[in-house]
Amino acid sequence: MFNYLDELYELSGCKASDFADKFKIIMLSNSVVYVSGFLKILSYSDELIVLKVKSDELNIEGKKMNIKSLDKEEIIIKGNITKFFLSKGENSEK
Repeated sequence: MFNYLDELYELSGCKASDFADKFKIIMLSNSVVYVSGFLKILSYSDELIVLKVKSDELNIEGKKMNIKSLDKEEIIIKGNITKFFLSKGENSEK
């Protein structure tokens, strides 16, 4: 059976174990983002969602965004996603 994560790791030259303690992002076109390994939602609006990931913050920007699925460490966001980036938050743990 095809496992797309194994294929991505192979293409990147990395091992799955290299990412074991990190979060993962999968983006499907510009309309769906899947994030696993986040710690909490810091901010939520239809144009900006900020997630706490380890010592950083994952900022997801777009239009008409909403949370389609939410679990303890996994989230699926749907909308017109324009960009995402990591930043150091003002409340970063030291």
